[in-house]
Amino acid sequence: MVYLACFAIGLLGVLFGGVIMGYLFNSWSSGNLEVGDAATWLAAISTLGAAVGTVGSLVMLNRQHKQNVEHQERVWKKQEDSLDFARYRDHKAQFEQLLDSLEDKHKSFYAFKDKTQLYRRLFPNNSPRNEYSEYKFKLSPSDLTDQHPLKNAWEYIDKVDRIIRTHGAGRVVQRGAEEDFEIYPNPTPIHQLEDPIFRTASHLGLTCTRTPKTGDLINTDEVFASVFDPLVMRTHSNDIFESINEFCGLESPRKKGLIYSPIGIGFEMLYYYRREDVPEYNSVSSGHYRIVDILFKLDRLAKLLHHDHVFSFFVRSLFGVPWNKALLVEFEDKEKIIDYLEQATIHLGIVIGQSEHLPELKNQAIDVLDYIKKQTSTT
Repeated sequence: MVYLACFAIGLLGVLFGGVIMGYLFNSWSSGNLEVGDAATWLAAISTLGAAVGTVGSLVMLNRQHKQNVEHQERVWKKQEDSLDFARYRDHKAQFEQLLDSLEDKHKSFYAFKDKTQLYRRLFPNNSPRNEYSEYKFKLSPSDLTDQHPLKNAWEYIDKVDRIIRTHGAGRVVQRGAEEDFEIYPNPTPIHQLEDPIFRTASHLGLTCTRTPKTGDLINTDEVFASVFDPLVMRTHSNDIFESINEFCGLESPRKKGLIYSPIGIGFEMLYYYRREDVPEYNSVSSGHYRIVDILFKLDRLAKLLHHDHVFSFFVRSLFGVPWNKALLVEFEDKEKIIDYLEQATIHLGIVIGQSEHLPELKNQAIDVLDYIKKQTSTT
């Protein structure tokens, strides 16, 4: 519009000056040019100059206006970039504070390998140079690509839960006029918990810091479960996942309901990892006097007796299952373990004396008693 206005004004000035100049030239050629006409000539020239000057002024004003607009846009862009960078810096600082608090909360189990790298993996658009021209401080489900750590971590957390559900789970079936509860016939091999627990930690950038304790199951030098709490590491990595997921602005993918370890599942894991074909990098922390193996043998013996039997009550009331968290600490105390084994020896003697007509029960009780004597005499 400015250029059109300049063109129109300039054109009018030129036309007006041209008409006057034509008139003066015609008068001069016919010999009729007078002094008054000369004045008119000067006026025409002045008009033409004024028109050209006006056009030039308008062009300069337009150029200056355009430069001012461009300058203001640059200033605004710089301010916006500065604000975005400040938000990015604060967001990253808040994220690292969250990880610090999670490390403090789970310090006996996990630590983060590289907090900066984890931030970049969670928020790939965010960087100091803002290469992608768009910071993102909250995620949506559409941001969770197949390579995103939160998507991968949840898949393995859920896999652990699905494996657990096949143990001790079942369905109600109709048998004639009565209903019966049928245990899940083909539970997933319990040792398959190991891989998804490690993969969960890997996708969250975690490294195991747990010092192996009595009953811990170990791969090389990292704990992944415990005979007394198969989900001990998974519980902590899941809590870390939920906290990071919430920081990213996402809803928890977990449906309502609790995941628990069915009674005896820890001993199932122990039984597997005691097999001869298990890789050498897997091991079990048996504790003083191999108390873990002794408890496993006592538990198997108790299953041959009625649950109201005094021996069954003894096994499950102290160090048996379900495990009392407060009592787990006592597994590290040699004197308390000796006291327990002395009581176990007395109860085993009673079982042996009462099972004269039950050779399988008697023989197993004798085997457990001999094993206890061997461990306490050589350690």
